[in-house]
Amino acid sequence: MVDTIAGALFGAVSLVLVVLSIILAIQFLMMKAPLVRPILIMSIRYALVSVFIANLTGIIIIILQDRFIGAEGNFIVLHGIGFHALRTLLLLAWLLEHSNQQQDRQRLLLHAGSIAWLVSILFIAVQTGLGHSMFELSLFSILASICLLFWLLNESRLGCVYVIFIVPDHHTGFFE
Repeated sequence: MVDTIAGALFGAVSLVLVVLSIILAIQFLMMKAPLVRPILIMSIRYALVSVFIANLTGIIIIILQDRFIGAEGNFIVLHGIGFHALRTLLLLAWLLEHSNQQQDRQRLLLHAGSIAWLVSILFIAVQTGLGHSMFELSLFSILASICLLFWLLNESRLGCVYVIFIVPDHHTGFFE
């Protein structure tokens, strides 16, 4: 009885969060140029698409009343990676804003890294939907890993540029 009530309450709160994130996404997607920080806004847009996928995954978990599907498919992996875009893609934008790259190059790197992140999520969704673990060696898990590796190399290269060239020039801390 307590589990049923707690589950229903958690489901209701989750659905409210889904609605609020959709409202937030609409606001960011409807913003018109010129934007004050276009790289950051574009990154937030990509992150909100990823969050939308994570929310859909959460709804699937609620409908199934289980996070597992098939023999080893686990929707929690997809759900978690979808929400982590709020950190990972915004970090990419922050690093790009602090780089000495031209704005066109910043946009290209942001698109490349963010699209790699989203495509990896889609490969994870297919692998999970087929009822297979993400740690099982298959075409979709390999493709997802390649996309995440591409994103990681893109992000780590920018992070190294920031730490090596920008921080010493400004003699400031990482969070300034």
